[in-house]
Amino acid sequence: MSTSRASRHLVFHELLDALRGGHLCALCHLENRSVERYFSSVFHESVNDPGLREELLKSRGYCPRHARMMLRNGEALGIAILYEDQVRLLLSDHEGGAAAERRAGGAICPACCKQTDARSRYCSTLLEWLNDADVQEALERSGGFCVPHTRYLQERAPARERDRLTDLLRRRLESLKAELGEFRRKHDYRFRHEGFGSEADSWRRAVRFLTGEDDVF
Repeated sequence: MSTSRASRHLVFHELLDALRGGHLCALCHLENRSVERYFSSVFHESVNDPGLREELLKSRGYCPRHARMMLRNGEALGIAILYEDQVRLLLSDHEGGAAAERRAGGAICPACCKQTDARSRYCSTLLEWLNDADVQEALERSGGFCVPHTRYLQERAPARERDRLTDLLRRRLESLKAELGEFRRKHDYRFRHEGFGSEADSWRRAVRFLTGEDDVF
């Protein structure tokens, strides 16, 4: 049963647009976009913000996954400013001996916090609106969700919604299995003349589907 359209909010529409956008996993796309927007804000507005720089000192910079993402989305001078702080901190640690060891560790990567918030926001909205007619239609036409996101949703969904998510995952896996089989068949010299169709990149999609998109998990 559809909930009133008047009660739909921005996160719902972002989710629906992502489901309709042809992504391998709409939730991976939304999480990546949230972190990209975070980095855009950092490098346009916050590089010299004392609060951000203190936060990064406490977390010892960004985690390796988000540091690599920063290199693709940031700008050189801003990264130099932020990571000069990190180099100074490590030099201080090296000189501080045991006292530095006691200071090690600390806060979670700020980009991880942004991504965690995005995951919670979009997944809770999806579960709230899973019975909505537009969401159901978009889900049927979409690639569904990657295996890690499906597991995350299943752990938080009521039994009926969990069964629906399981069925969606099963159908996507069966479709992918068929494409992989066709891809393998066409590598047989007897069938190479047929040429490849949509199954040509099934091997790549299989890895992404089972593990999630780059920079997400």
